[in-house]
Amino acid sequence: INEVGVIKEEKFVFNKDNSNIDVILGAGPVAIDYDVDAVTNPDSNVNIRGFITDSSYYKIRVDVDLPLYGRSINFLARDTFEIDFSNFQQMYKAEFKLVTVNSLPLDVSIQGYFIDKDGMVLDSLFEESMRVIAGAPVDSEGNASGVKEDITYIDYPEERFDKVRTAETLAIVASFSTVNDGSVSVKILESQAVQVKLGAIFGVRD
Repeated sequence: INEVGVIKEEKFVFNKDNSNIDVILGAGPVAIDYDVDAVTNPDSNVNIRGFITDSSYYKIRVDVDLPLYGRSINFLARDTFEIDFSNFQQMYKAEFKLVTVNSLPLDVSIQGYFIDKDGMVLDSLFEESMRVIAGAPVDSEGNASGVKEDITYIDYPEERFDKVRTAETLAIVASFSTVNDGSVSVKILESQAVQVKLGAIFGVRD
């Protein structure tokens, strides 16, 4: 009775070592129903005097942490960035510098598209096919064991730069595949990522 107002919390972790959770999830369920029973004085200790007040409550929360392990071929992701060349009329050419740091065990193909206010694609960042960035090396268990860094320079002479001068956004499209053309299963962790940085040096007329 001297614990009125006290909140007690208990956590329990189900894993493949103390349950059959791996068998359940491996069967591909679309939903999981669970049942929880609350028992007062579970030890039947007659010396314990319990209580329930109008503010008492009992809550259950279930969190699921699923490791990502498998293969992928051409999984697409896209992001857009605002750009504005209109205030720099003296610029007539550019050299873009693309820096990528890849700690994912996935090969990444990247292409950028310059888009005007009407959503029309004016030109692509690379003239040829999408640039392939090697994935982080993996060990025999599919775990990433390093980081891959890549620097690419893209020349934009005057005739190409004139095409994208009215662009308002740059769309970056990335295609992800596991190593060896998607034939090897790998493990993806929350701490892994692909960092993409794009800078530019412009030629300016007096």
